[in-house]
Amino acid sequence: MNANFIFVHGTGVRQPAYRITLKKIRKHLKKEDKSFPVYECYWGDECGSKLNEGGKSIPTFDTNRSVGGYLSDKDYKIALWHLLYQNPFFELEILSLREPENNYPPPSQELPGKGLDESIRNFTPPQELLDKLAEAGIKEEIFQQARDRIIEDTNYQKAINQAQQSTMGDYRQAIAKALVAQSAILVSETYGAQALCLMGDSRDQIVTEIVSAIGGSERGVVDWVKNLVQEKLPKLLDSAVVTTTNGILQIPTGWALRKRGSLSQSIAATAGDVIMYQSRGQKIRDFIREKITSIQGHPVILIAHSLGGIAAVDLLLEPDPPKVDLLVTIGSQAPLLYEWNALTNMKYQTGARLPDNFPKWLNIYDERDFLSYIGSGIFPGKVEDIKVSNGQPFPASHGAYWNNPNVWSAIFERIPK
Repeated sequence: MNANFIFVHGTGVRQPAYRITLKKIRKHLKKEDKSFPVYECYWGDECGSKLNEGGKSIPTFDTNRSVGGYLSDKDYKIALWHLLYQNPFFELEILSLREPENNYPPPSQELPGKGLDESIRNFTPPQELLDKLAEAGIKEEIFQQARDRIIEDTNYQKAINQAQQSTMGDYRQAIAKALVAQSAILVSETYGAQALCLMGDSRDQIVTEIVSAIGGSERGVVDWVKNLVQEKLPKLLDSAVVTTTNGILQIPTGWALRKRGSLSQSIAATAGDVIMYQSRGQKIRDFIREKITSIQGHPVILIAHSLGGIAAVDLLLEPDPPKVDLLVTIGSQAPLLYEWNALTNMKYQTGARLPDNFPKWLNIYDERDFLSYIGSGIFPGKVEDIKVSNGQPFPASHGAYWNNPNVWSAIFERIPK
């Protein structure tokens, strides 16, 4: 059994990352005493996006700001809200680490947090607050849903059980922020991220009004959470630097200002490749075509990851496609782009089919890789979808296919004979 493999990488890949992945692929394409040849198709340097003027279009590109140490109050607040929009209970979880005071009431007495709990459960926003919420895109029913989710969570109940009279202000603040953060999440989930129009100042006003309505904030309350996490927050942001909400990229702003130069270079090699491909993708397709036609002998198996899969499908839909015997797309968005009517060489039409000369297509995906899609429902009879599990959360799941034995088993079983 002979086969020639070509590896086409995806968006944002540059050296030495391509060489490292290629080495992994070559290692796995050894079966018993046979080693299948794997040809390079590294288009990143020649065809990929880059900052051609060295970042002149980017504000603060050359600013060297310290990343370590304490954040400014403004950066701290923005960074904290970034984490709250991912986990509304972040502050409440930190408060749970607080050691209880010696004057904690005996079991026979009512917990100090009981009154706070009743205030939250019975809280009806006044009209002025409802108007502020509506202006921010948060409907009354969304706010009430957020409150229900908060009070049903074990983190909330733990906070109520731990709250003491001397620290009640911290708990009111944390619960009010959790309510606003959960409301923002629900708006994005229900109506899309663009439906939320919540400015930082109005957000803070809403929090203040909620705190006032549920008992007020005692004067002189120490921001215990801030004192605890201020120095550690940059590390927390490093672990949460890029998230997505309904497809919208989120980056903690204070962190990004400090790293805007390197971050922009990274984006230029990731999102930049996607944008560049949509406007000037022919150069990449021509590059792949040249690599395919340079190989002597068949069968030819094209392994294409992510954006490489889109380029490969578009290439094989051109009027005079190169000869490929098996197309393997891994973590690819090609089926989605067709459904969006965004493939370059095939307009979406209900019931449309791939051309007869299109090669057999194996599409490998991981449900936890949110950049992978399935094609058998879009192109019935032409695409075989294989689901694997890389055991990683997103986005690590998108690059974790290469050491998954199920990936290689699926490919070996389908090598043309």
